[in-house]
Amino acid sequence: MAKISYFPPDRASDILVMHHGGIPQYEEHVHDGIELIIAARGNADHIVNGRAYPVRQGDVYVINPGTRHGTGNAATLEECLIAYTPDVLRSLGAPVRTMSAFHTLFDLAPRTPEAGYACRLHLGRTDLLSALRRCGRIEEEVTARTDGWRT
Repeated sequence: MAKISYFPPDRASDILVMHHGGIPQYEEHVHDGIELIIAARGNADHIVNGRAYPVRQGDVYVINPGTRHGTGNAATLEECLIAYTPDVLRSLGAPVRTMSAFHTLFDLAPRTPEAGYACRLHLGRTDLLSALRRCGRIEEEVTARTDGWRT
């Protein structure tokens, strides 16, 4: 199984934005960063620790470092993936970390995959488009290294 290293010791940033699409299958792998994944369009099977869960356009979910995962039946899936170090979540401050939605998506769901990722968030069309625009802005900040780009 592959281990992906998003954040080597000499990294320039604690955040990385990527876009995936049109690949029928991603082999199971683990990585050193947290992944926030937004299904921009299409559908697939998200495989977590050997178990398949359906993913469809608008689904948002989090994968913690060291979690074995991949995708199958993903030829139509396009995703925006934001990878970041745990330090990014720690830097958000108590008011954000204590919000129930934050706790569900970033703490409970990644630790309880046996629940079928039922805690994933599903966005309707308007919210999905807004989230994808925000992904684009984050990517622009990191690429241009504008204020705040490291976190």
